[in-house]
Amino acid sequence: MLTVISNLSTIPEQMDVFYSKCKDLGYSNNVSAKRMKLDWLPSVCGNMWALMNNDVVIGTGGCHAFEDGFRIQFRGCEIPGTDVKKSLARGHWNSSTFRELIPYQIKWAETFGSDVLYITTNIGTKNHRAMQLIAKQNMLTFVRNDSIFNTDQTVWKFNSKKYFNVRSKIQTYVV
Repeated sequence: MLTVISNLSTIPEQMDVFYSKCKDLGYSNNVSAKRMKLDWLPSVCGNMWALMNNDVVIGTGGCHAFEDGFRIQFRGCEIPGTDVKKSLARGHWNSSTFRELIPYQIKWAETFGSDVLYITTNIGTKNHRAMQLIAKQNMLTFVRNDSIFNTDQTVWKFNSKKYFNVRSKIQTYVV
């Protein structure tokens, strides 16, 4: 089973191991607390969650105020081959952070009175291509291409009703 940690400062050793794995994988945005902007997040009504399996961090995803709502899956990352769900899934459900962390991020935004959610993806990446496919399932709507943090990204509006409708039909693994 997977466990969600909502305060990363409580697991510093596990985060150091995660940062090291991310560095080895070339995930430059997830190699340190500084690169993940953990000190910045509280200033923009944000938080970061870690997904753990057997006391090992296997993924992270954050949420912060963004435009007229909240941006979810900020610095979203997972270590390949660590998910407990091994089958293929239409709609990105084989992504542990997409499947297990987004509900926490939605709830976070709701505590600030928002149901307007966005996901951004770096243009041209594998994750960006996955979001293009998810958009065809009406879970995302293209908003625009933009430069965010000096990186060319696509902004997608997230349909949480569609997400929860589909998610209710699959097995989840968080305890």
